[in-house]
Amino acid sequence: ISLSEETRKTYPVSKIIIHKNFEASSWDNDIALVKLRIPLDLEEHAGLVNTICLPSRNMSFLGLQCSVTGWGRTKAHGSNSDLLQTIRVPVMTNKKCQRAYRKVNPVNSRMICAGWEEGGMGPCVGDSGGPLQCRERGGPWIQAGITSWGVGCAEPTYPGVYIRVTEYLDWIYKHLEKSY
Repeated sequence: ISLSEETRKTYPVSKIIIHKNFEASSWDNDIALVKLRIPLDLEEHAGLVNTICLPSRNMSFLGLQCSVTGWGRTKAHGSNSDLLQTIRVPVMTNKKCQRAYRKVNPVNSRMICAGWEEGGMGPCVGDSGGPLQCRERGGPWIQAGITSWGVGCAEPTYPGVYIRVTEYLDWIYKHLEKSY
């Protein structure tokens, strides 16, 4: 992806719904919905903005190559990127992720982890809230996770930790019904 700062647009927001059980100390329930003041015209922004599918409840994404995108830093103490960055990362088991973070922060079933054991590529400061998107060969892009937390920026042995969207489908649908 080579979208530059010039193609980035800002839209007014009418409402932000933060999960009532969000826990800042552990990043548990680190999810929010954002309602734009005016609906986005997808035809007007064709090629720059698109929709993404929500997952079905039973999707695990295990072993799939997924993509993470963001405008965040490209290294831990650097500045935010002027280009929208995208990387591919494999999803791993929560058990493996829990072992990596056992002395740092709990990883629970409402989280999903993805990254390379050798590090070098992963989300960084400023990427939080962005998508972990996956697709099976030839299928549509599905939002598997929401970038949440990790240790440093793509550090070896520490995968990125994302909010597992399948665990919040009821919450998402409930608030979508209230909003429209």
